[in-house]
Amino acid sequence: MVFRLRKGERGAVMVQNGPGTDWVALSDRSGVATAGRVERGLFVAEFRLPLDGAQVLVDHRSADGAQVFSVLHDTAAGLSILHRNGGSLTRHSLPGPLPLDRATGRMLFEWDTARDRWRMAFGLLGADAPARAIEAQGSGVLAPDSALLAELCAGRRPRHDALLWFGVTKGALPAPQPWVGGRTVIPTAQGPMPAGELRAGDPVLTANGPVPLLSVRHHVVPGRGSFQPVLLRAPWYGRCDLLVSAEQLVRVEGPEAEYLFGEEEVLVPAGLLVDGQSALAEGRRSVVSGVTLDFGGAELVDLGGCTLCTAAPTGLSLPLRLLDRYEAIPLMAQLGRLPQRAVG
Repeated sequence: MVFRLRKGERGAVMVQNGPGTDWVALSDRSGVATAGRVERGLFVAEFRLPLDGAQVLVDHRSADGAQVFSVLHDTAAGLSILHRNGGSLTRHSLPGPLPLDRATGRMLFEWDTARDRWRMAFGLLGADAPARAIEAQGSGVLAPDSALLAELCAGRRPRHDALLWFGVTKGALPAPQPWVGGRTVIPTAQGPMPAGELRAGDPVLTANGPVPLLSVRHHVVPGRGSFQPVLLRAPWYGRCDLLVSAEQLVRVEGPEAEYLFGEEEVLVPAGLLVDGQSALAEGRRSVVSGVTLDFGGAELVDLGGCTLCTAAPTGLSLPLRLLDRYEAIPLMAQLGRLPQRAVG
């Protein structure tokens, strides 16, 4: 991880360049985070299944035809990437057949020009999806130019309607993180403040009193597919709607929790609360920004009647019991909020 310090009105803010922030290029987000050719990277795309027959997921061609990048899907033949850079042309293929499930699929294309190696993988997402992905690898790879990636992500080229998002990183796929929207009002010792304006050292009011922030991590992520956020709606979850990631832990309390689990209060990942009414899978924005508040441990923060729990580092316990997916289903039934739609 790399940290940088940015000066602000109240001192320095620590912004982590890591999970959620290291996109070289992201669909529907202008600009790229590098210049020249990307000699080593990972292209990721998620799309809805099933797709019938042969389909072009994304297709970019420069006016003179010197730059081409196309992703092709065929249920029987598999996935392939066609990449032209000047006089060089490569085609990378992942043989089929591909799944016909009604699900979200994710393809990964990893390349390293220094080693002249590439790897492509495809799998289904979701709790019930097979753990093993289909894979292929080989040699003979070209480095995409940053200008091509910028054009590809700008959205001015044809895309299949089933394509949810795509992006390029220089390393591993950023893991989904717990976060709140940048405009979320956070209670501090100096008064309410938007999460996006908080700095390291600011004392946030928690269940344990004022606790200073160790760092503030900013994320820019796709707003669909596996990164799709959740909108916790008022009045079910506090006095104002809250935009959070599906991984953000939410406190749920009441007789229903005590009846099922013997606990007056439990923690539930926001993604498991989606029911189509009190909590929505928020897909109106293709790119979203979020903020993770780091106290060095798990803290409960009341945001106008909805209490969230910050993440705890590995090895540290949570203040309340965290429900598994199978436990959240009967709780939602007791609350009268049976899920109608899942995040994905």
